[in-house]
Amino acid sequence: MPISSISLDLIPISIATVSVGNPSDPFEDKLAAISGAKFQGIELGFPDLVSFASKIHKKEIEEDDYDRLCSAGSEIAALCKRYNLEIIMLQPFSNFEGWERGSKERSEAFSRAKGWIRIMQAVGTTMLQLGSTDSNNVSRSLEVLASDIRELADLLAPHSFRLAYENWCWATVSPTWARAWAIVQRVDRPNVGLCLDTFQTCGGEYGDPTTASGLLEKDIHHSLEKSFTYSLYVLTKTVPKEKIYVLQISDAYKPPTPFDDRLVDGLRPRGRWSHDFRPYLFNGGYLTPQCVEFTKAFEKGHEVPIHQQENPGKQYKMAGPDPINDQLPSKDGGYESYKAAGKLKGEKALITGGDSGIGRAITILYAMEGAESTIVYTEEEEKDAQNTMHMVKEKGGKCHLLSADLRTSSACKKVIEETYRIMGTINILVLNHGTQSMKDSIDDVSEEQWLNTFKTNVHPFFYLSKYTLPRMSRGDTIITCASVNSYIGRPDLLDYASTKGAIIAFTRALSNQQLEKDIRVNCVCPGPIWTPLIPVTMNSKAQEQFTSPMGRPGQPSEIATCFVFLASPDSSFIWGQSLHPNGGVQVGS
Repeated sequence: MPISSISLDLIPISIATVSVGNPSDPFEDKLAAISGAKFQGIELGFPDLVSFASKIHKKEIEEDDYDRLCSAGSEIAALCKRYNLEIIMLQPFSNFEGWERGSKERSEAFSRAKGWIRIMQAVGTTMLQLGSTDSNNVSRSLEVLASDIRELADLLAPHSFRLAYENWCWATVSPTWARAWAIVQRVDRPNVGLCLDTFQTCGGEYGDPTTASGLLEKDIHHSLEKSFTYSLYVLTKTVPKEKIYVLQISDAYKPPTPFDDRLVDGLRPRGRWSHDFRPYLFNGGYLTPQCVEFTKAFEKGHEVPIHQQENPGKQYKMAGPDPINDQLPSKDGGYESYKAAGKLKGEKALITGGDSGIGRAITILYAMEGAESTIVYTEEEEKDAQNTMHMVKEKGGKCHLLSADLRTSSACKKVIEETYRIMGTINILVLNHGTQSMKDSIDDVSEEQWLNTFKTNVHPFFYLSKYTLPRMSRGDTIITCASVNSYIGRPDLLDYASTKGAIIAFTRALSNQQLEKDIRVNCVCPGPIWTPLIPVTMNSKAQEQFTSPMGRPGQPSEIATCFVFLASPDSSFIWGQSLHPNGGVQVGS
Protein backbone atom coordinates (compact mmCIF):
# COMPACT_ATOMS: atom_id res chain seq x y z
CA MET A 1 0.00 0.00 0.00
CA PRO A 2 1.62 3.31 -1.10
CA ILE A 3 1.66 5.10 2.24
CA SER A 4 4.46 7.60 2.75
CA SER A 5 7.06 6.27 5.17
CA ILE A 6 7.92 9.86 6.00
CA SER A 7 4.46 10.99 7.03
CA LEU A 8 3.76 7.70 8.86
CA ASP A 9 7.15 7.22 10.47
CA LEU A 10 5.59 7.32 13.93
CA ILE A 11 2.49 5.31 13.06
CA PRO A 12 2.60 1.48 13.17
CA ILE A 13 0.59 -0.23 10.46
CA SER A 14 -1.43 -3.24 11.65
CA ILE A 15 -4.09 -5.63 10.46
CA ALA A 16 -6.95 -6.34 12.81
CA THR A 17 -7.14 -10.09 13.35
CA VAL A 18 -10.84 -9.82 14.17
CA SER A 19 -11.30 -8.68 10.55
CA VAL A 20 -9.55 -11.76 9.12
CA GLY A 21 -12.32 -14.33 9.02
CA ASN A 22 -14.08 -15.34 12.25
CA PRO A 23 -12.63 -15.66 15.76
CA SER A 24 -13.15 -19.44 15.55
CA ASP A 25 -10.98 -19.80 12.42
CA PRO A 26 -7.58 -21.44 13.08
CA PHE A 27 -5.40 -18.79 14.68
CA GLU A 28 -2.16 -19.96 13.10
CA ASP A 29 -3.77 -19.83 9.64
CA LYS A 30 -4.54 -16.17 10.25
CA LEU A 31 -0.97 -15.47 11.28
CA ALA A 32 0.30 -17.22 8.16
CA ALA A 33 -2.00 -15.07 5.99
CA ILE A 34 -0.92 -11.87 7.72
CA SER A 35 2.77 -12.73 7.50
CA GLY A 36 2.38 -13.80 3.88
CA ALA A 37 0.85 -10.41 3.10
CA LYS A 38 4.10 -8.82 4.39
CA PHE A 39 2.60 -7.23 7.49
CA GLN A 40 4.89 -6.92 10.48
CA GLY A 41 2.34 -6.87 13.26
CA ILE A 42 -1.13 -7.77 14.44
CA GLU A 43 -3.87 -6.33 16.55
CA LEU A 44 -4.86 -8.99 19.06
CA GLY A 45 -8.61 -8.79 19.50
CA PHE A 46 -10.36 -10.23 22.52
CA PRO A 47 -12.67 -12.47 20.43
CA ASP A 48 -9.58 -14.15 18.94
CA LEU A 49 -7.89 -14.43 22.31
CA VAL A 50 -10.95 -15.95 24.01
CA SER A 51 -11.51 -18.37 21.12
CA PHE A 52 -7.87 -19.47 21.12
CA ALA A 53 -7.89 -19.91 24.90
CA SER A 54 -11.05 -22.02 24.68
CA LYS A 55 -9.42 -24.29 22.10
CA ILE A 56 -6.19 -24.92 23.97
CA HIS A 57 -7.97 -25.41 27.31
CA LYS A 58 -10.73 -27.45 25.64
CA LYS A 59 -13.49 -25.55 27.44
CA GLU A 60 -15.34 -22.28 27.07
CA ILE A 61 -13.21 -19.56 28.61
CA GLU A 62 -14.92 -16.47 30.02
CA GLU A 63 -13.60 -13.03 29.18
CA ASP A 64 -12.66 -12.40 32.82
CA ASP A 65 -10.70 -15.65 33.28
CA TYR A 66 -7.44 -13.78 33.21
CA ASP A 67 -5.24 -16.67 34.33
CA ARG A 68 -6.20 -18.79 31.32
CA LEU A 69 -6.29 -15.81 28.98
CA CYS A 70 -2.75 -14.89 30.02
CA SER A 71 -1.65 -18.49 29.48
CA ALA A 72 -3.18 -18.43 26.00
CA GLY A 73 -1.61 -15.05 25.38
CA SER A 74 1.86 -16.44 26.07
CA GLU A 75 1.29 -19.15 23.45
CA ILE A 76 0.05 -16.55 20.95
CA ALA A 77 3.21 -14.52 21.56
CA ALA A 78 5.31 -17.60 20.75
CA LEU A 79 3.34 -18.20 17.53
CA CYS A 80 3.77 -14.57 16.49
CA LYS A 81 7.50 -14.81 17.07
CA ARG A 82 7.60 -17.84 14.77
CA TYR A 83 5.95 -15.78 12.03
CA ASN A 84 8.10 -12.72 12.79
CA LEU A 85 5.03 -10.71 13.79
CA GLU A 86 4.82 -8.15 16.56
CA ILE A 87 1.69 -7.90 18.68
CA ILE A 88 1.21 -4.19 18.23
CA MET A 89 -1.74 -3.85 20.57
CA LEU A 90 -4.48 -5.57 22.51
CA GLN A 91 -8.09 -4.69 21.72
CA PRO A 92 -10.42 -5.64 24.58
CA PHE A 93 -14.18 -5.49 24.55
CA SER A 94 -15.67 -2.00 24.77
CA ASN A 95 -18.09 -0.21 27.13
CA PHE A 96 -15.39 1.02 29.47
CA GLU A 97 -15.91 4.77 29.84
CA GLY A 98 -18.80 6.92 31.04
CA TRP A 99 -20.39 4.85 33.80
CA GLU A 100 -21.71 6.65 36.87
CA ARG A 101 -19.19 6.95 39.67
CA GLY A 102 -19.85 4.41 42.40
CA SER A 103 -21.83 2.17 40.04
CA LYS A 104 -21.29 -1.56 39.68
CA GLU A 105 -20.57 -1.09 35.97
CA ARG A 106 -17.75 1.36 36.59
CA SER A 107 -16.21 -0.87 39.23
CA GLU A 108 -16.33 -3.82 36.83
CA ALA A 109 -14.81 -1.72 34.04
CA PHE A 110 -11.74 -0.88 36.10
CA SER A 111 -11.49 -4.46 37.31
CA ARG A 112 -11.36 -5.51 33.64
CA ALA A 113 -8.70 -2.90 33.01
CA LYS A 114 -6.39 -4.53 35.54
CA GLY A 115 -6.93 -7.84 33.74
CA TRP A 116 -6.06 -6.19 30.42
CA ILE A 117 -2.75 -5.05 31.86
CA ARG A 118 -1.95 -8.64 32.89
CA ILE A 119 -2.70 -9.87 29.36
CA MET A 120 -0.59 -7.11 27.80
CA GLN A 121 2.33 -8.23 29.94
CA ALA A 122 1.77 -11.86 28.93
CA VAL A 123 1.67 -11.21 25.17
CA GLY A 124 4.43 -8.59 25.21
CA THR A 125 2.54 -5.63 23.79
CA THR A 126 2.75 -2.06 25.03
CA MET A 127 -0.43 -0.62 23.55
CA LEU A 128 -4.09 -0.95 24.51
CA GLN A 129 -6.62 -0.11 21.82
CA LEU A 130 -9.87 1.02 23.42
CA GLY A 131 -12.96 1.31 21.26
CA SER A 132 -15.50 3.97 22.20
CA THR A 133 -18.44 2.71 24.22
CA ASP A 134 -21.75 1.85 22.57
CA SER A 135 -23.85 1.70 25.73
CA ASN A 136 -26.91 3.92 26.05
CA ASN A 137 -26.57 4.12 29.82
CA VAL A 138 -23.40 6.17 30.09
CA SER A 139 -22.66 9.86 30.38
CA ARG A 140 -22.25 11.92 27.21
CA SER A 141 -20.18 14.54 29.03
CA LEU A 142 -16.75 14.95 27.46
CA GLU A 143 -15.21 15.64 30.85
CA VAL A 144 -16.73 12.52 32.45
CA LEU A 145 -15.58 10.34 29.55
CA ALA A 146 -12.13 11.91 29.60
CA SER A 147 -11.87 11.45 33.36
CA ASP A 148 -12.35 7.68 33.04
CA ILE A 149 -9.83 7.35 30.23
CA ARG A 150 -7.38 9.56 32.14
CA GLU A 151 -7.67 7.20 35.12
CA LEU A 152 -7.08 4.21 32.84
CA ALA A 153 -4.05 5.95 31.31
CA ASP A 154 -2.62 6.45 34.77
CA LEU A 155 -3.00 2.71 35.44
CA LEU A 156 -1.08 1.97 32.24
CA ALA A 157 1.66 4.55 32.73
CA PRO A 158 3.79 2.69 35.36
CA HIS A 159 4.17 -0.15 32.83
CA SER A 160 5.10 2.27 30.00
CA PHE A 161 1.91 1.24 28.22
CA ARG A 162 0.06 3.52 25.82
CA LEU A 163 -3.67 3.80 25.13
CA ALA A 164 -5.01 4.26 21.59
CA TYR A 165 -8.61 5.49 21.73
CA GLU A 166 -10.67 4.56 18.66
CA ASN A 167 -13.96 5.95 17.43
CA TRP A 168 -16.37 3.15 16.53
CA CYS A 169 -18.93 4.21 13.96
CA TRP A 170 -21.80 2.67 15.94
CA ALA A 171 -20.70 4.06 19.31
CA THR A 172 -22.98 6.21 21.43
CA VAL A 173 -20.34 8.60 22.75
CA SER A 174 -17.55 8.83 20.13
CA PRO A 175 -18.70 7.71 16.67
CA THR A 176 -16.41 10.18 14.85
CA TRP A 177 -12.70 10.91 14.93
CA ALA A 178 -13.45 14.51 15.96
CA ARG A 179 -15.38 13.42 19.04
CA ALA A 180 -12.68 10.90 19.99
CA TRP A 181 -10.02 13.57 19.55
CA ALA A 182 -11.95 16.01 21.75
CA ILE A 183 -11.87 13.38 24.51
CA VAL A 184 -8.16 12.62 24.03
CA GLN A 185 -7.39 16.33 24.29
CA ARG A 186 -9.24 16.53 27.60
CA VAL A 187 -7.48 13.43 28.91
CA ASP A 188 -4.22 15.34 28.48
CA ARG A 189 -1.86 12.44 29.15
CA PRO A 190 1.34 11.75 27.19
CA ASN A 191 0.46 8.05 26.83
CA VAL A 192 -2.98 8.59 25.24
CA GLY A 193 -3.58 9.06 21.51
CA LEU A 194 -5.88 7.99 18.70
CA CYS A 195 -6.39 4.81 16.74
CA LEU A 196 -7.79 5.81 13.34
CA ASP A 197 -9.51 3.12 11.29
CA THR A 198 -10.53 3.82 7.70
CA PHE A 199 -13.73 1.81 8.03
CA GLN A 200 -14.78 3.38 11.32
CA THR A 201 -14.47 6.87 9.82
CA CYS A 202 -15.79 6.03 6.35
CA GLY A 203 -18.59 3.92 7.83
CA GLY A 204 -19.72 6.74 10.08
CA GLU A 205 -19.28 9.75 7.79
CA TYR A 206 -19.98 8.24 4.38
CA GLY A 207 -21.57 4.77 4.52
CA ASP A 208 -24.90 3.67 5.95
CA PRO A 209 -26.01 -0.01 5.99
CA THR A 210 -29.68 0.95 6.43
CA THR A 211 -30.06 2.58 2.99
CA ALA A 212 -30.46 0.98 -0.43
CA SER A 213 -27.38 2.79 -1.73
CA GLY A 214 -25.30 1.86 1.30
CA LEU A 215 -24.46 5.54 1.68
CA LEU A 216 -25.65 8.39 3.82
CA GLU A 217 -28.58 9.72 1.87
CA LYS A 218 -28.91 13.17 3.34
CA ASP A 219 -27.60 15.44 0.59
CA ILE A 220 -26.11 12.31 -0.96
CA HIS A 221 -24.60 13.96 -4.03
CA HIS A 222 -22.40 16.15 -1.88
CA SER A 223 -21.84 13.79 1.04
CA LEU A 224 -18.25 12.82 0.25
CA GLU A 225 -16.95 16.34 -0.31
CA LYS A 226 -18.92 17.96 2.48
CA SER A 227 -18.87 15.38 5.23
CA PHE A 228 -15.84 13.29 4.42
CA THR A 229 -13.11 14.98 2.38
CA TYR A 230 -13.38 18.14 4.45
CA SER A 231 -13.45 16.08 7.63
CA LEU A 232 -10.12 14.55 6.65
CA TYR A 233 -8.77 18.00 5.87
CA VAL A 234 -9.74 19.17 9.35
CA LEU A 235 -8.18 16.02 10.83
CA THR A 236 -4.79 16.67 9.25
CA LYS A 237 -4.96 20.30 10.39
CA THR A 238 -6.06 19.45 13.92
CA VAL A 239 -4.46 16.28 15.28
CA PRO A 240 -0.66 16.25 15.82
CA LYS A 241 0.90 13.23 14.13
CA GLU A 242 2.47 12.01 17.37
CA LYS A 243 -1.03 11.63 18.78
CA ILE A 244 -2.04 9.20 16.03
CA TYR A 245 -0.77 5.92 17.44
CA VAL A 246 -2.31 3.61 14.84
CA LEU A 247 -3.72 3.97 11.33
CA GLN A 248 -5.74 0.89 10.38
CA ILE A 249 -6.73 0.22 6.78
CA SER A 250 -9.99 -1.71 6.61
CA ASP A 251 -13.21 -1.80 4.61
CA ALA A 252 -16.65 -3.41 4.58
CA TYR A 253 -18.97 -5.18 2.21
CA LYS A 254 -22.25 -3.57 1.25
CA PRO A 255 -25.08 -5.56 2.87
CA PRO A 256 -27.12 -7.38 0.17
CA THR A 257 -30.29 -5.82 1.58
CA PRO A 258 -30.53 -2.73 3.79
CA PHE A 259 -30.52 -3.38 7.53
CA ASP A 260 -33.52 -2.46 9.65
CA ASP A 261 -32.70 0.51 11.83
CA ARG A 262 -33.01 -1.41 15.10
CA LEU A 263 -31.01 -3.46 17.57
CA VAL A 264 -30.29 -7.08 16.61
CA ASP A 265 -28.52 -9.24 19.21
CA GLY A 266 -27.70 -6.04 21.07
CA LEU A 267 -26.00 -4.43 18.07
CA ARG A 268 -26.96 -1.32 16.15
CA PRO A 269 -26.91 -1.53 12.34
CA ARG A 270 -23.38 -0.18 12.03
CA GLY A 271 -22.23 -2.56 14.76
CA ARG A 272 -23.67 -5.55 12.86
CA TRP A 273 -22.08 -4.18 9.71
CA SER A 274 -18.68 -4.01 11.39
CA HIS A 275 -18.96 -7.48 12.92
CA ASP A 276 -20.44 -9.44 10.01
CA PHE A 277 -19.53 -7.70 6.74
CA ARG A 278 -15.77 -7.16 6.87
CA PRO A 279 -13.68 -8.57 3.96
CA TYR A 280 -10.81 -11.01 4.07
CA LEU A 281 -7.44 -9.62 2.99
CA PHE A 282 -7.53 -8.25 -0.56
CA ASN A 283 -11.16 -9.32 -1.12
CA GLY A 284 -12.18 -5.70 -1.28
CA GLY A 285 -15.18 -3.76 -0.04
CA TYR A 286 -17.37 -0.98 -1.34
CA LEU A 287 -15.89 1.96 0.58
CA THR A 288 -12.47 1.48 -1.03
CA PRO A 289 -12.31 4.95 -2.69
CA GLN A 290 -13.06 6.59 0.64
CA CYS A 291 -10.49 4.44 2.45
CA VAL A 292 -7.93 5.51 -0.15
CA GLU A 293 -9.01 9.13 0.38
CA PHE A 294 -8.38 8.62 4.09
CA THR A 295 -4.83 7.31 3.60
CA LYS A 296 -4.04 10.03 1.06
CA ALA A 297 -4.74 12.62 3.73
CA PHE A 298 -1.68 11.28 5.53
CA GLU A 299 0.30 10.60 2.37
CA LYS A 300 0.27 14.35 1.69
CA GLY A 301 1.94 15.03 5.01
CA HIS A 302 0.95 15.90 8.53
CA GLU A 303 2.21 18.59 10.87
CA VAL A 304 1.47 19.76 14.38
CA PRO A 305 -1.02 22.62 14.14
CA ILE A 306 0.50 26.09 14.32
CA HIS A 307 -1.10 28.73 16.51
CA GLN A 308 -2.59 31.76 14.83
CA GLN A 309 -1.69 35.38 15.39
CA GLU A 310 -4.06 37.44 17.45
CA ASN A 311 -7.47 37.49 15.78
CA PRO A 312 -7.91 38.94 13.25
CA GLY A 313 -4.40 38.49 11.86
CA LYS A 314 -2.34 41.35 10.50
CA GLN A 315 -1.15 41.03 6.93
CA TYR A 316 2.06 42.97 7.55
CA LYS A 317 2.99 40.35 10.19
CA MET A 318 2.68 37.39 7.83
CA ALA A 319 6.07 35.71 7.44
CA GLY A 320 5.34 34.75 3.84
CA PRO A 321 4.61 33.90 1.21
CA ASP A 322 2.63 37.09 0.67
CA PRO A 323 -1.01 36.70 -0.37
CA ILE A 324 -1.56 37.47 -4.06
CA ASN A 325 -3.81 40.47 -4.71
CA ASP A 326 -3.58 41.33 -8.41
CA GLN A 327 -2.51 38.17 -10.24
CA LEU A 328 -4.31 34.98 -11.27
CA PRO A 329 -3.05 31.46 -12.03
CA SER A 330 -1.82 30.96 -15.59
CA LYS A 331 -2.02 27.83 -17.75
CA ASP A 332 1.68 27.11 -17.30
CA GLY A 333 1.31 26.83 -13.52
CA GLY A 334 2.56 30.33 -12.74
CA TYR A 335 0.73 33.63 -12.25
CA GLU A 336 -0.13 36.44 -14.61
CA SER A 337 -1.39 39.97 -14.01
CA TYR A 338 -5.11 40.50 -13.69
CA LYS A 339 -6.50 41.87 -16.96
CA ALA A 340 -8.82 44.75 -16.18
CA ALA A 341 -11.49 45.85 -18.65
CA GLY A 342 -12.98 48.98 -17.08
CA LYS A 343 -15.99 47.05 -15.78
CA LEU A 344 -16.48 49.34 -12.77
CA LYS A 345 -15.44 52.67 -14.26
CA GLY A 346 -16.92 55.55 -12.28
CA GLU A 347 -18.42 53.31 -9.55
CA LYS A 348 -18.04 54.11 -5.85
CA ALA A 349 -17.58 51.20 -3.43
CA LEU A 350 -17.66 50.89 0.35
CA ILE A 351 -15.68 47.79 1.42
CA THR A 352 -15.58 46.56 5.02
CA GLY A 353 -12.48 44.62 6.02
CA GLY A 354 -10.71 46.13 3.03
CA ASP A 355 -7.37 46.50 4.79
CA SER A 356 -6.07 42.95 4.21
CA GLY A 357 -6.72 39.50 2.82
CA ILE A 358 -9.72 39.15 0.53
CA GLY A 359 -10.82 42.73 1.25
CA ARG A 360 -7.48 44.13 0.10
CA ALA A 361 -7.63 42.13 -3.14
CA ILE A 362 -11.20 43.35 -3.77
CA THR A 363 -10.12 46.96 -3.26
CA ILE A 364 -7.16 46.57 -5.64
CA LEU A 365 -9.12 44.84 -8.41
CA TYR A 366 -11.93 47.38 -8.07
CA ALA A 367 -9.34 50.14 -8.54
CA MET A 368 -7.94 48.37 -11.59
CA GLU A 369 -11.49 48.17 -12.99
CA GLY A 370 -11.99 51.91 -12.45
CA ALA A 371 -13.84 52.11 -9.12
CA GLU A 372 -13.11 54.47 -6.24
CA SER A 373 -13.30 52.82 -2.81
CA THR A 374 -13.59 53.60 0.87
CA ILE A 375 -12.38 50.81 3.11
CA VAL A 376 -13.44 50.28 6.72
CA TYR A 377 -11.12 48.63 9.23
CA THR A 378 -10.49 48.51 12.97
CA GLU A 379 -8.02 50.80 14.68
CA GLU A 380 -5.36 48.12 15.19
CA GLU A 381 -5.32 47.41 11.44
CA GLU A 382 -4.16 50.93 10.53
CA LYS A 383 -0.83 49.75 9.11
CA ASP A 384 -2.48 47.20 6.83
CA ALA A 385 -5.03 49.80 5.71
CA GLN A 386 -2.28 52.30 4.85
CA ASN A 387 -0.51 49.61 2.83
CA THR A 388 -3.70 48.87 0.91
CA MET A 389 -4.22 52.55 0.11
CA HIS A 390 -0.63 52.77 -1.14
CA MET A 391 -1.13 49.73 -3.40
CA VAL A 392 -4.30 51.23 -4.86
CA LYS A 393 -2.51 54.50 -5.60
CA GLU A 394 0.23 52.54 -7.37
CA LYS A 395 -2.51 51.20 -9.66
CA GLY A 396 -3.66 54.74 -10.36
CA GLY A 397 -6.79 54.40 -8.23
CA LYS A 398 -8.41 56.22 -5.31
CA CYS A 399 -8.83 54.69 -1.85
CA HIS A 400 -10.12 56.37 1.32
CA LEU A 401 -9.69 55.05 4.86
CA LEU A 402 -12.24 54.88 7.67
CA SER A 403 -11.42 53.33 11.05
CA ALA A 404 -14.48 52.09 12.95
CA ASP A 405 -15.82 49.42 15.29
CA LEU A 406 -18.89 48.25 13.36
CA ARG A 407 -20.55 46.37 16.22
CA THR A 408 -22.97 49.20 16.99
CA SER A 409 -25.73 50.77 14.95
CA SER A 410 -24.44 54.28 15.61
CA ALA A 411 -20.95 53.43 14.35
CA CYS A 412 -22.36 51.94 11.16
CA LYS A 413 -24.57 54.96 10.57
CA LYS A 414 -21.57 57.24 11.04
CA VAL A 415 -19.55 55.21 8.52
CA ILE A 416 -22.28 55.56 5.90
CA GLU A 417 -22.61 59.30 6.47
CA GLU A 418 -18.84 59.79 6.26
CA THR A 419 -18.58 57.68 3.10
CA TYR A 420 -21.27 59.76 1.38
CA ARG A 421 -19.40 62.90 2.47
CA ILE A 422 -16.14 61.57 0.99
CA MET A 423 -17.34 59.99 -2.26
CA GLY A 424 -20.81 61.46 -2.76
CA THR A 425 -22.50 58.08 -3.27
CA ILE A 426 -22.23 54.32 -2.78
CA ASN A 427 -22.89 52.12 -5.82
CA ILE A 428 -21.34 48.95 -4.43
CA LEU A 429 -21.57 47.89 -0.79
CA VAL A 430 -19.16 45.03 0.00
CA LEU A 431 -19.73 43.46 3.42
CA ASN A 432 -16.56 41.44 3.85
CA HIS A 433 -15.32 41.84 7.44
CA GLY A 434 -15.52 39.14 10.11
CA THR A 435 -13.93 37.43 13.06
CA GLN A 436 -13.41 33.80 14.06
CA SER A 437 -12.05 31.87 17.01
CA MET A 438 -11.58 28.10 17.01
CA LYS A 439 -13.13 26.06 19.82
CA ASP A 440 -13.45 22.28 19.70
CA SER A 441 -16.70 22.00 21.64
CA ILE A 442 -19.80 24.04 22.42
CA ASP A 443 -18.66 23.68 26.03
CA ASP A 444 -15.68 25.90 25.20
CA VAL A 445 -17.68 28.64 23.44
CA SER A 446 -18.55 31.27 26.02
CA GLU A 447 -21.71 33.34 25.79
CA GLU A 448 -19.48 36.39 25.39
CA GLN A 449 -17.73 34.85 22.38
CA TRP A 450 -21.04 33.78 20.82
CA LEU A 451 -22.57 37.25 21.16
CA ASN A 452 -19.42 39.02 19.99
CA THR A 453 -19.16 36.87 16.87
CA PHE A 454 -22.74 37.72 15.92
CA LYS A 455 -22.26 41.40 16.80
CA THR A 456 -19.20 41.49 14.54
CA ASN A 457 -20.16 39.19 11.68
CA VAL A 458 -23.93 39.68 11.31
CA HIS A 459 -25.31 42.84 12.92
CA PRO A 460 -23.20 45.27 10.85
CA PHE A 461 -24.45 43.64 7.64
CA PHE A 462 -27.96 44.65 8.69
CA TYR A 463 -27.02 48.14 9.91
CA LEU A 464 -24.89 49.08 6.91
CA SER A 465 -27.46 47.78 4.43
CA LYS A 466 -30.28 49.55 6.25
CA TYR A 467 -28.52 52.93 6.16
CA THR A 468 -27.19 52.56 2.59
CA LEU A 469 -30.20 51.21 0.68
CA PRO A 470 -32.40 54.33 0.88
CA ARG A 471 -29.75 56.23 -1.11
CA MET A 472 -28.87 53.49 -3.59
CA SER A 473 -30.10 53.64 -7.19
CA ARG A 474 -31.25 51.10 -9.76
CA GLY A 475 -28.36 48.91 -10.84
CA ASP A 476 -26.41 49.31 -7.60
CA THR A 477 -25.28 46.19 -5.75
CA ILE A 478 -24.69 44.73 -2.30
CA ILE A 479 -22.26 41.82 -1.99
CA THR A 480 -21.86 39.85 1.23
CA CYS A 481 -19.08 37.45 2.19
CA ALA A 482 -19.98 34.17 3.92
CA SER A 483 -17.92 30.94 3.93
CA VAL A 484 -17.84 27.32 2.84
CA ASN A 485 -18.00 26.54 6.56
CA SER A 486 -21.65 27.57 6.68
CA TYR A 487 -22.40 24.60 4.40
CA ILE A 488 -19.94 22.10 5.86
CA GLY A 489 -20.57 22.85 9.53
CA ARG A 490 -16.94 22.85 10.62
CA PRO A 491 -17.02 21.61 14.23
CA ASP A 492 -14.35 23.91 15.65
CA LEU A 493 -16.01 27.05 14.24
CA LEU A 494 -19.51 26.72 15.68
CA ASP A 495 -20.25 30.41 16.19
CA TYR A 496 -18.43 31.52 13.03
CA ALA A 497 -20.20 28.96 10.82
CA SER A 498 -23.53 29.97 12.36
CA THR A 499 -22.99 33.63 11.49
CA LYS A 500 -22.03 32.75 7.94
CA GLY A 501 -25.22 30.73 7.59
CA ALA A 502 -27.14 33.75 8.84
CA ILE A 503 -25.43 35.92 6.23
CA ILE A 504 -26.55 33.61 3.43
CA ALA A 505 -30.15 33.74 4.66
CA PHE A 506 -29.91 37.52 5.06
CA THR A 507 -28.61 37.84 1.49
CA ARG A 508 -31.46 35.83 0.02
CA ALA A 509 -34.17 37.64 1.95
CA LEU A 510 -32.74 41.10 1.27
CA SER A 511 -32.41 40.26 -2.41
CA ASN A 512 -36.09 39.40 -2.58
CA GLN A 513 -36.91 42.72 -0.91
CA GLN A 514 -34.88 44.70 -3.44
CA LEU A 515 -36.06 43.01 -6.66
CA GLU A 516 -38.52 45.76 -7.54
CA LYS A 517 -35.87 48.41 -6.90
CA ASP A 518 -33.42 46.66 -9.28
CA ILE A 519 -30.73 46.52 -6.58
CA ARG A 520 -28.94 43.19 -6.72
CA VAL A 521 -27.85 41.42 -3.51
CA ASN A 522 -25.56 38.39 -3.76
CA CYS A 523 -23.04 36.46 -1.68
CA VAL A 524 -19.57 34.90 -2.03
CA CYS A 525 -18.66 31.82 0.05
CA PRO A 526 -14.88 31.31 -0.08
CA GLY A 527 -13.09 28.10 0.82
CA PRO A 528 -9.56 27.98 2.33
CA ILE A 529 -7.79 31.19 1.28
CA TRP A 530 -4.27 32.37 2.09
CA THR A 531 -5.00 35.40 4.30
CA PRO A 532 -3.76 36.85 7.61
CA LEU A 533 -6.05 34.44 9.47
CA ILE A 534 -3.61 31.68 8.51
CA PRO A 535 -0.85 30.88 11.04
CA VAL A 536 2.07 33.26 10.73
CA THR A 537 4.72 30.63 11.53
CA MET A 538 3.78 27.98 8.95
CA ASN A 539 6.71 26.20 7.33
CA SER A 540 6.54 25.17 3.68
CA LYS A 541 5.22 21.70 4.48
CA ALA A 542 2.44 23.05 6.67
CA GLN A 543 1.54 25.57 3.98
CA GLU A 544 1.03 22.71 1.54
CA GLN A 545 -1.45 21.16 3.96
CA PHE A 546 -3.63 24.26 4.10
CA THR A 547 -5.44 23.06 1.07
CA SER A 548 -8.60 22.24 -0.87
CA PRO A 549 -9.64 19.30 -3.07
CA MET A 550 -7.60 21.04 -5.81
CA GLY A 551 -4.50 20.45 -3.72
CA ARG A 552 -3.82 24.07 -2.70
CA PRO A 553 -5.45 27.00 -0.91
CA GLY A 554 -6.90 29.85 -2.91
CA GLN A 555 -5.38 33.31 -3.18
CA PRO A 556 -7.31 36.49 -2.30
CA SER A 557 -7.20 37.54 -5.96
CA GLU A 558 -9.12 34.40 -6.94
CA ILE A 559 -11.95 35.43 -4.62
CA ALA A 560 -11.83 39.11 -5.55
CA THR A 561 -12.72 38.25 -9.15
CA CYS A 562 -16.07 36.99 -7.87
CA PHE A 563 -16.69 40.37 -6.24
CA VAL A 564 -15.79 42.11 -9.50
CA PHE A 565 -18.21 39.87 -11.39
CA LEU A 566 -21.08 40.43 -8.95
CA ALA A 567 -20.51 44.21 -8.95
CA SER A 568 -20.44 44.47 -12.74
CA PRO A 569 -23.16 44.24 -15.42
CA ASP A 570 -21.77 40.78 -16.30
CA SER A 571 -23.90 39.38 -13.45
CA SER A 572 -27.07 41.30 -14.31
CA PHE A 573 -29.26 38.16 -14.17
CA ILE A 574 -27.88 36.90 -10.84
CA TRP A 575 -29.99 37.74 -7.78
CA GLY A 576 -29.86 36.36 -4.24
CA GLN A 577 -27.24 33.77 -5.15
CA SER A 578 -24.08 32.46 -3.51
CA LEU A 579 -20.88 31.88 -5.48
CA HIS A 580 -18.58 29.12 -4.24
CA PRO A 581 -14.89 29.71 -5.01
CA ASN A 582 -13.59 26.94 -2.76
CA GLY A 583 -11.22 24.76 -4.77
CA GLY A 584 -13.60 21.90 -5.44
CA VAL A 585 -15.71 21.41 -2.30
CA GLN A 586 -19.13 20.43 -3.63
CA VAL A 587 -21.92 22.19 -1.75
CA GLY A 588 -25.55 23.10 -2.30
CA SER A 589 -26.52 26.53 -3.55
